[in-house]
Amino acid sequence: MTARRFPERRTRWRSGSSSSCAGGAKVLLLAERSKALSQLSTVFDRVSTHAIGQLVMVSGPESSGRTALLHSFTDHVARRNGLVLTANGSRFERDIAGGLLCQLMSDPAIPRTARDAATRFMGDGRGADPGVNSVLRPELIHTAREVAFALAELASRNPVVLVIDDVEQADEVSLLVLRYIQRRIVSSAVMVVISEVDPPDPEFTALRGEFSRLSESHRVRIASLTLAGVHELLTKERDSEYACSYAIEFHRATAGNPRLVRALIADQDRGQGLPTGITARNDFRDALLTCVHRGDPIVLEVARAAATLGCLASPARIRRLIDRPTEAINAALTCLSRMGVLQECRFLIDAGRTTVLDDLPPGDFEKFQRRAAMVLFQDGASPLEIAERVLAGGVPCEAWAVPVLRAAADVERAAGRPAAAATMLETALTGVDCARDRIAVLTALATVLFDTSPSQMIRLLPELHGAFDTGDLGTDELAQLFRFQLWHGYEVEAHRTHRTLESAVHSATGPEPQLLGTRYWSRWIHPGTELRSSSKLSWDGVPQKMRSNAAAILRRSRLRRGPVEHDALAVGVLLRLGDVDEAVQWCEMLYEDAVATGSTRASAVLTCVKAEIALFRGQGGEAWRHAHDALEALPPACWGTTLPAPLALSAVATVLHSPSTSPADILQVAIPDAARRTWHWLSYLRARGAAHLAAGRPRTALAEIEACGMLAIRWKVDLPALIPWRNDLAEAHLALGETDRVQQLIALQSTRPTSDVGHVQSRSLLLYAMCRDGGARLVSLREAADSAAACGDQLTRCRALAALSVEHYSNGEGAIASAMAVEALGIARDCEIEALGRSWLEGAPSTADPMPHFFPASDLSTRESVRTALSDAESRVAKMAADGLSNREISRSLYITVSTVEQHLTRSYRKLAIRSRSELRGVVV
Repeated sequence: MTARRFPERRTRWRSGSSSSCAGGAKVLLLAERSKALSQLSTVFDRVSTHAIGQLVMVSGPESSGRTALLHSFTDHVARRNGLVLTANGSRFERDIAGGLLCQLMSDPAIPRTARDAATRFMGDGRGADPGVNSVLRPELIHTAREVAFALAELASRNPVVLVIDDVEQADEVSLLVLRYIQRRIVSSAVMVVISEVDPPDPEFTALRGEFSRLSESHRVRIASLTLAGVHELLTKERDSEYACSYAIEFHRATAGNPRLVRALIADQDRGQGLPTGITARNDFRDALLTCVHRGDPIVLEVARAAATLGCLASPARIRRLIDRPTEAINAALTCLSRMGVLQECRFLIDAGRTTVLDDLPPGDFEKFQRRAAMVLFQDGASPLEIAERVLAGGVPCEAWAVPVLRAAADVERAAGRPAAAATMLETALTGVDCARDRIAVLTALATVLFDTSPSQMIRLLPELHGAFDTGDLGTDELAQLFRFQLWHGYEVEAHRTHRTLESAVHSATGPEPQLLGTRYWSRWIHPGTELRSSSKLSWDGVPQKMRSNAAAILRRSRLRRGPVEHDALAVGVLLRLGDVDEAVQWCEMLYEDAVATGSTRASAVLTCVKAEIALFRGQGGEAWRHAHDALEALPPACWGTTLPAPLALSAVATVLHSPSTSPADILQVAIPDAARRTWHWLSYLRARGAAHLAAGRPRTALAEIEACGMLAIRWKVDLPALIPWRNDLAEAHLALGETDRVQQLIALQSTRPTSDVGHVQSRSLLLYAMCRDGGARLVSLREAADSAAACGDQLTRCRALAALSVEHYSNGEGAIASAMAVEALGIARDCEIEALGRSWLEGAPSTADPMPHFFPASDLSTRESVRTALSDAESRVAKMAADGLSNREISRSLYITVSTVEQHLTRSYRKLAIRSRSELRGVVV
């Protein structure tokens, strides 16, 4: 065949579709599309030169850049004076007979007769017989001939290019006409370019096979961008540094889908410097939805099913979820994988899954979630995965989901997510179908709310009380109800519940193992109620029994997490019996558990215990912060009958930490009436007495403390280790100058059990010393200081040292007085009670320098006299430190905490007027 030369056209033919090509599409072609464009251009050159018809089939995954390639090719054709006729298939117009044909014939260059012939059959189903092997009806053959003749006529002047995008979505009539035309234009300068998605639509397979059998047919395949292509595109859109840093992330998130890559690039901020990662926003979401909506409806369905199932998606589960044939689902999964949305049924990026889920209509969303929950339940998936879909499916839930939600709530609660656990149990309540299950779920929900916000669970108590009246509560549920009632002050109901609980447990397994913590708590914390009559524990026994009971409660709590109020009580007992280090260790372990489980109430209660420990050590600043944090974590309305505890601690800590600040605001908070019959009320009365005493009102303080003492005697909890009210009363009498009464109270207290416990005894010794004169006063003060040092009571030690400093100074012993003053002020600063410490040092030497060297290095005799003031504990620690042991090694050897070692060393440094271990080594050795 000889080559033909076409006359140069003055008009540049271009289709309407090609004019919409954006610059972004051209940029994409520069990334791994030049070869495909070159193939199309070569075929067009052959058509133009030899005037022979050619067919090119362009195939590639959905959104792989096929349309952008066709746009660029039509630009190339227009520049070569070719006529471009374009059409786009659409599944929404697939039922319109002749719709695609009318798009091709709509160009003004097409003769009017051919355009009219094409539009006659648009929307008319008479064009072809139905079925795979459809043939043209006679009336449509005339139209096909008209179109073929018109194209041949146009091709005689200039090459003609028919571009059909998404041909698999074309109507059947247009495809049959296109097949007829292709066979009759083999000798004309007509090029047909057909774009199809890969893998192809099964319904298009037959026609596609016929096209491919034509002698003048070609195939151009394009794929998603490789990593190099993504790098090239990022370099052109941003810069090489950005491309090197994020090309892998972009490729991983999109699998090289050009549409998604371009959208993801548009979503990134163009600020200075490199970002910390890539972010998917609106452009990416729109692009992804375009991808999944363009294909067959089952592609969208499968994407939605995979999004609903999340990481648990599989072809089998998707099939059961949407009830479609396996072959169709596998084809849709392949399509989604090739378009860079899924990989092995999972979304490449979380934003993709979120986008598809958000696109679901509300009704369909709940339906998908409920069906997914059932599929996962039948497959034995984890309760959390099933519960997530049950919650998303809305209420009411189905009965089968109730035990699943309960199991998931237990997991969430153990993982420290009580809010999620409460939501699951609230949902479970809507699906229970029997009274017994409802009570179990209700109790579990009340327990979760009790641990996070006790005031919120009060609304559940009436129904629980009704279940108690009907005898529907088991032993565990009775124990929980008893806790709720005592906390919120339902004393009468609590008494009834306690009797029923005692009877149930005793008849089943014996009472002691089951009710030890409950009895301990109710007997001590609520001594002013009728519960004391049902308790058989004796509080007048030896301290060892109290200590062993507390240890048993704590050990059992480690094996099986018990109520925090029981644990706090046990730690408090150990603390008051002088086992401070053990109490600290238990408190820290329990607090870590409370934080890990997300229990706000437990964290607040144990923070209160921390404040109490700090007060026992004399650390006013730390106690004030812990008490403040406890009240911040749990508002007053949630503390119930335990509210006096944090208020009392906060008031006493304020007196110590900031004597110039009145705790009146703290002590004016309304207290529930039931709280006045708890042990916490005794602490509250003592705190009010301390506040009055600090404000210079000893008479008023006497009244408050005497009221505390009378209640302690009446409630049979008059043990000095628990409530040292006689020491408090002695303080008030000392302020009034009534030293005889002070000595009487100290003597009377010494007859009570537990009066020899360290913190009680050291304070008693100090008060007794304050009533003596001369040398006896010095001896008693030193004894009080040593006793306080031994038990870790820094407050009493600081006060005793301050009194010793004043006494030595009045005796003319300036050096010793100065050393004592420095030591006392150092302790006060460490404990953040400096203002109080300075008030005790009135009449002592000036201590402006926090650690002055009162003794020359050569004055070994004076230094030796001060060294004798070291307590036994301080001497042991100082000797080991001088031998080169670290603080941790010392703590392990002496079975004390590291902080205790540090405190002993700090006190030793101040007493010896040294600053380092090297100096300590010289003095001790």
